[in-house]
Amino acid sequence: MSQDLTLLNRQAIAAAKNHMGEVAWPTVILVAAVLAGFVGNLWLFAVGVGQERSHRLHREIEPILRAHGTPILGIFSRQPVEAAAPGSV
Repeated sequence: MSQDLTLLNRQAIAAAKNHMGEVAWPTVILVAAVLAGFVGNLWLFAVGVGQERSHRLHREIEPILRAHGTPILGIFSRQPVEAAAPGSV
């Protein structure tokens, strides 16, 4: 049994050597695209693109989330932390 495994390991290593040492260009392109999208998104945020739509969405969703008691970290809060959590101080 161990001789069979040794033979299979040798075959696997020989097959893998055909693909070793090369640059994975599709992966490089994917990483570049993701980074470009991330930087582009930050730039759009910095210049204020879509800001009014975002505020309108928050105004529409906020009462629903508050009614259900959904915890939101700072995005929808317009009160100090002490006032938002009665009895916590």
